[in-house]
Amino acid sequence: MANKNYINGVTPKGKAFYSYLRKPETYEGKELGYSIQIAFDNPKETEAFKNKILDEFEKAKSDFDLKPGKKWSKEPTIGMHTLADGTITFKFKCKCTYKTKAGETVKRTIPVVDAKGHPIKANTLGNGSIIRISYSMTPYWMSNMINGMSLYLRGVQVLKYIPYGGNDATSLGFSTDEEGYDSTVDTDYDADVEDKDESLHDGDDVPFYVGDEF
Repeated sequence: MANKNYINGVTPKGKAFYSYLRKPETYEGKELGYSIQIAFDNPKETEAFKNKILDEFEKAKSDFDLKPGKKWSKEPTIGMHTLADGTITFKFKCKCTYKTKAGETVKRTIPVVDAKGHPIKANTLGNGSIIRISYSMTPYWMSNMINGMSLYLRGVQVLKYIPYGGNDATSLGFSTDEEGYDSTVDTDYDADVEDKDESLHDGDDVPFYVGDEF
């Protein structure tokens, strides 16, 4: 049982982990859908976003009419995960398909844009890429122990791109303030530019904010 009222927003910028934006995440051969996790560098931002989810959860619970004997968990599921190295992430996900009002099943395309709002393919978005996530969230109740807030993935804005399995200059130990060749000024280099993917233009506006507001 889920609430039909959705709260929309955009996360602060953070590091991407386990991106499944073009191919679905799977478990034991079963497709789970598209998903991505984000971690914030500042523990205060992590705590603030956690509290935002819990505050919205408390407000939205009043829209449910639980029958006698049914109750909300004291520790609701809110999409928080702790990775092996102790990194705290928030996981956003959605199904790979959706049904139109006419009952037609349509394949979903997750909008992914760069810092300027231009659509990009992002086929190999690696861990450590700096992103913001456009999301919707709504509470759900399945049982007295299984309930909480669902975090739905709407789109991703990539502020710093690191390819899957790749490394950036900082992670390799290079300084980024050296004097010398700048590929963004001198265009005589092998640019990794892909053709525009028109399938990304699905008509939905993704409200990415300029600042870190959420």
